[in-house]
Amino acid sequence: MLIIYEDVPRTVQEILIWNPLLHISGIMRMGLYSTYAPQYISYPFVLFVALALVVFGMLLLRRHYRWLLQI
Repeated sequence: MLIIYEDVPRTVQEILIWNPLLHISGIMRMGLYSTYAPQYISYPFVLFVALALVVFGMLLLRRHYRWLLQI
């Protein structure tokens, strides 16, 4: 059973909107179906989350690279 974002109740939508994977799946669905035009997609939100995770990962890598090389 596949449930799309528009079919869930409003209270659930307000929680799901903070999941960047929802935005990415909406972008992918928009590419597959020419008539699908979601209003909830936020490109800046997806890019910000991705950039923040990359920066956080690089900081962790910089801090723990010696320990990782010993494994």
